[in-house]
Amino acid sequence: MINQAAAPTSTYIPSLDGIRAVSIAIVYLAHAGLSSVPGGLGVTAFFFLSGYLITTLLRREFEANGNVAYREFYWRRAWRIFPPMYVALAFGTIASVLGLTTNESTGQATVTGVALQGLHLSNYAQLTRFAPELPGGTGVFWSLAIEEHFYLIFPVCAVFLMRRFSRRAQSAVVIGVCGLVLAWRIVLVQVFDAVSDRTYLATDTRIDAILFGCAMGMYLNPAMDRVPKPKASIAVGVSLVALAVIVGSIAVRDPFFQTTVMYTVQSAALLPLFFFAVQRPSLWLFRPLNFGWVRFIGVLSYSFYLIHHVVL
Repeated sequence: MINQAAAPTSTYIPSLDGIRAVSIAIVYLAHAGLSSVPGGLGVTAFFFLSGYLITTLLRREFEANGNVAYREFYWRRAWRIFPPMYVALAFGTIASVLGLTTNESTGQATVTGVALQGLHLSNYAQLTRFAPELPGGTGVFWSLAIEEHFYLIFPVCAVFLMRRFSRRAQSAVVIGVCGLVLAWRIVLVQVFDAVSDRTYLATDTRIDAILFGCAMGMYLNPAMDRVPKPKASIAVGVSLVALAVIVGSIAVRDPFFQTTVMYTVQSAALLPLFFFAVQRPSLWLFRPLNFGWVRFIGVLSYSFYLIHHVVL
């Protein structure tokens, strides 16, 4: 039996904090030396979450006001992201200068390296000769750079789509862009012999993880839309299959798959997991995400993510 779900109205989605907690735990354990833990999966989950949350916020504002106040949007993003980031960058730089942390190549940060981090160019900097100049322990800033590039472009694109297309068409366009990103990764690897870091760190090859979350935010958004609720057994079954797909993607060791298709498979598999975590948080599979202490870790996850590499 399928029940029609009422359209939720709350702007707070507790399960997302729980997902943040799980994601930061995956990243931390991987960076702490547990090579069997797929740290990249935690980053992919963060990307998906950002796309879904930002799209949901933009949709709420657009549907309420018929437009998006870009100045206020960017001010809120800047106030949330920049203060912890620049404090962490200053901390990492001082620690590097004092010799408390080391860069793998030189052991010393430079003004250029710090500037590249501060200007959100560190993901591409790590692919160039400037990589040795970045402060030791701040390498994780590459993912923040991708998110900042996304924030700069996506709100305008989202409003354009919302003004001209149905929600289903909006989502289809975004999924189409994800397909183009996959095709671009394949071209880079097959034609240009790109190394794994090129497809892992660059905005143009990782933005699709964020866009998959955007697609769910646009169409059949469990936090905004009246989406039918399947039986609990179906929701759990689909979620377990999605988890199995993710585990299987990690187990495949083929270099071509790992540098191209794996990111698409994992991002697509996150769709049902995020959907049911938001729509059916009381299910046994997702209930732990809503424990108070888990959500508390999720609230702190951004700041912890910024400094955990320096601390380690």
